[in-house]
Amino acid sequence: ALSSLTGAIAGQGINYALSGRAAFNVANLDVFGLTGTNGRLVSSGLLELGIGGDGLSLGIGSGGADMSISRVCGAVAGLETWGVNARLLLSGREDAVRYSSAMRTLYSADDAGGQERDLFERVVSGKLTIVEDAGGDYRARTEYDEATDSSVIHLGADALSDDSRFGLNVLLAHEAYRNGVLDQGMAQIEETKRAVLGHVKAADRLGSTYGSGALTREQFDEVYSLRAAASGGDQQQIANLLGKYDSSDDYWKLTKDGKLINDGRARLLAEITNDDGSTGWKLVEGSEKERSVAAALVHYLGEARALELFGGSVADVSLYDDQTLHDVLGLDYTDIKIIRHNPGEAESVIAMAGGVARDRLMGESIMKRAGVAWDGESADGAGAWLGTGAGISLTDGFLNGSAAIRQLGESAYERYSITTELERYEGAYDVWKDGQKSPVGTGNTRLSFTKWDVDSGEQIATIVADGAWNSVDNSYGQPDLAGNPIGADQPYKLPSGLALQGNTVARGPLNLRWSQHGSFAEWGDVLILSDTETISGERILPTGEGAMHQGGPRWLTHVTGYGSSDGCFVSVGAQPKDTMLTLLQTWGLYRGYSISGTLYDANDFVYGSAYGR
Repeated sequence: ALSSLTGAIAGQGINYALSGRAAFNVANLDVFGLTGTNGRLVSSGLLELGIGGDGLSLGIGSGGADMSISRVCGAVAGLETWGVNARLLLSGREDAVRYSSAMRTLYSADDAGGQERDLFERVVSGKLTIVEDAGGDYRARTEYDEATDSSVIHLGADALSDDSRFGLNVLLAHEAYRNGVLDQGMAQIEETKRAVLGHVKAADRLGSTYGSGALTREQFDEVYSLRAAASGGDQQQIANLLGKYDSSDDYWKLTKDGKLINDGRARLLAEITNDDGSTGWKLVEGSEKERSVAAALVHYLGEARALELFGGSVADVSLYDDQTLHDVLGLDYTDIKIIRHNPGEAESVIAMAGGVARDRLMGESIMKRAGVAWDGESADGAGAWLGTGAGISLTDGFLNGSAAIRQLGESAYERYSITTELERYEGAYDVWKDGQKSPVGTGNTRLSFTKWDVDSGEQIATIVADGAWNSVDNSYGQPDLAGNPIGADQPYKLPSGLALQGNTVARGPLNLRWSQHGSFAEWGDVLILSDTETISGERILPTGEGAMHQGGPRWLTHVTGYGSSDGCFVSVGAQPKDTMLTLLQTWGLYRGYSISGTLYDANDFVYGSAYGR
């Protein structure tokens, strides 16, 4: 608007220099607010001011440069935008320039004296610095240094991985309400509420300017809730929105045996086994959007299991202590005393609180019974949930394999496990006896996988790997393309005198897991085979290495061209292994997840007492 206005004025200046006349239109039909058939504002010149050798003239007309009120106001706004950009560039602050889009959002807040504008001014003046922490296990954190009267906003991994158009703009609008100080109890909760409303209003302004399509689904839903409440509609939506955000930082870990333990981390982490055999933790995708420790617990458990552990009606006020009713429902202790003597009133209050609040009530009750306690003095007065708890189990029934959770939708999760059964057929050892190798043919081993519903304990689906598979050590002495022998010689001689290769995995329990880092490039993704032993008695460690050959090759499930194995489970060609792994991923298999299983071997003669190894 500013550039077009100055261009129009310059054009009339040239007209005056060449012809001695200039014209300006000082009124426009748009002041009447009329719209055309297309719904757009009618805009046309109405009053023309002429300047020439015979003086000034004024008359009805549409000619001349547009100098109407709306045009001038638009130009003034453009001048302000130019000024904001200039301040950012001239501030000498790298963060002010790097986050210029978010800074302009902060400046354009409705209240020039509000928190967002104040954050803008503090960044430009150097009183606040924005730094990136790619390894930070959080979205954003504000810290205040009283000694220097300065603040730092740390952008964690979640913020830096957000590639939405205005994610950072909305995030900084939220942090604008954070004072960087861990306030006491309710003060921290109220600050969180102001921050939530502040960032939703910022998203609303962005949506109004750039269209709702510029917002993420979560941003759009929050704006819709705010608008519904502001228009006198469903007030419960805004209550649910505020209830999603908890001022505490304590969340959960899921162990392999199906226990949820409080860990003080802002998301759900599922236990895995790293390639080196150590215990690791994997983010359950989607859980980072959970805002309340207590409500998140209910979501992870599932409604049926949460109610089972809760052991009563959510509306029964006697099942909550005063602190829970105060923190979740915002009731003072006089109100709490009243509803404890009026069950009908209590039921009404809890029902009006909304679904998120009810989940928080139930979750806090379950947590406290499990030994997780709220300490309002911890974390420098901000409060925290302390203790890992007694292990809140996903099920009291038998758990088939290792527990896993994945998100299906907002606040909805699937609880499942995957197991495997491997069957080595009779005659499988014919592929290598006494140094003589026979073809793998159509395969000597069957691999099947079962997915289980943890909630019900029932089978959900089964996969049987197609193609030809070999699980018998048969590679020693075979030549590679250059004619060199391959495979390690691990002779295992039976009492009958028959010699086999001892690296073959023995029947019994075992684990398979999708490797984090793979092996040889030509094999693609592999599964690590562990926690079992060979027919010669060597233990296979969690690393996949032999106990007597640590640092050596691992037992894996991988591809080969012709089925040659040094003890690994191998497919003939890549297609069977790749298809199997793709199908398992659709079930929710992730890297490091331990698939518990059993190998069955129909060849009993192998398991007698051997005299040579």
